Amino acid sequence: MTLYAIWRAIPAASFTLSSTTYTNGGTIPAKCGGNGTNTSPQLSWTNAPTDSDVETYVLVFLDVTADWWHFRRAIPTSFSSLIEGAIPSTPFGPTTYEGPAPGDGRTHTYQFKLYAVRTGYDLMNFGAFRPDGTGQRSWADLESANAEYIVDKSNAYSGTFAQ
Repeated sequence: MTLYAIWRAIPAASFTLSSTTYTNGGTIPAKCGGNGTNTSPQLSWTNAPTDSDVETYVLVFLDVTADWWHFRRAIPTSFSSLIEGAIPSTPFGPTTYEGPAPGDGRTHTYQFKLYAVRTGYDLMNFGAFRPDGTGQRSWADLESANAEYIVDKSNAYSGTFAQ
């Protein structure tokens, strides 16, 4: 980590993530679940930075209850929304949406966050595991590890899901 990353504070969320598929804090529909049709929700964002300092957006989806990362995706800055059922490909090729599928019979809370990142970021560093192999990352771990690249971030858009 560079001194820049240590000194630079992660910005407070200043752009807004929303969805027409379910309300923030509401129930994620069965069709979005891993045992349903596994359809990704519609997502939109407003007031996201688009200046020359931003290379791309990175969308991350986390099962907060189980600390389980479902995916991360790079999204072009020319986008301001994703239609229902259309999570874009990463730079590594086509990927599929991995919807909620808690296996323990409990209701889990899931969150999406969208990050505006600058040139030089590594999509793999937005991954689920800590580099030292000690387990899953929290939002704070992810943001700390990428502080020098995160220009801005959205609110956490939450929903609950049970099998």
